[in-house]
Amino acid sequence: MLAHLAHLPDAPDGASSEIYTDDITVVSLGVFSAPSALDNGTLAPVLPVADAVADDEVEILGGGDSQRATFSVHGRASWAQSAAFHQACADAIEAGTTLVLDLTLCENLDSTFLGTIHELAERADRAEVELRLQGVTPPVEALFAELGMKSVLDRMLPVMLPLPTQMSDISAADVDSRAQGLRILSAHESLAALSERNRREFDPLLEMLRREIK
Repeated sequence: MLAHLAHLPDAPDGASSEIYTDDITVVSLGVFSAPSALDNGTLAPVLPVADAVADDEVEILGGGDSQRATFSVHGRASWAQSAAFHQACADAIEAGTTLVLDLTLCENLDSTFLGTIHELAERADRAEVELRLQGVTPPVEALFAELGMKSVLDRMLPVMLPLPTQMSDISAADVDSRAQGLRILSAHESLAALSERNRREFDPLLEMLRREIK
């Protein structure tokens, strides 16, 4: 296949080269004997959660009081931290506490984390609890827009509230693999429901996740 692509003829004079060449994606597949494991795009076999969240490049800090709970995401948050993050935020919403998500130092969010934030926004709506996002960088805002996360975009506010003086790391919370799998599935189901484009993109992943969890 690669040899064929490498020897495609050049476009004739006056013809658009786009009909002859396009972006090329190379997919490498390997088959080997191993225990079945859920893989949401990691480059290595899925590690136990306690090891996966120990990534020095990711930190999620939480703090606050009975009036306001604040969670600050540092680095590139992913599925590995999503279950602990979701639980901490859901507890705050259940308590009727205003929820502030600070993304000032957030470089990127994977699809699981994006779906988790969308779910939290909907949950806050149902509970009539204020949820606000602050410090959202342009790349992260572009991800919200690309997936049609209007309910999240509407909660982005320019006014920056101060972070609590005492915050603790919640990203290292111990979460079992089944809970992680259910969180990944739920987050992607939430995103898939936003648009037909999202549904087409995430349907293959959703089918695989449901099989793995079953």
